[in-house]
Amino acid sequence: AKQSNEVNMLLSFIKQTPFFAEKHIQNKDLYELAELMNYEYFGKGDYIFEKGDENENMYIVIEG
Repeated sequence: AKQSNEVNMLLSFIKQTPFFAEKHIQNKDLYELAELMNYEYFGKGDYIFEKGDENENMYIVIEG
């Protein structure tokens, strides 16, 4: 299980994301989503994915 501080950090990011904020989703549901998420760091010039890649993930870009 994730540490609660990591879940709270991810929850904060979700709440600031217009895609989720505009939908008026209940806090408990957003918390459950945060528990399922992973935080990943990509450096300058790194590719998250490339055109044509098959992917089952959704990425929320915080900065960059």
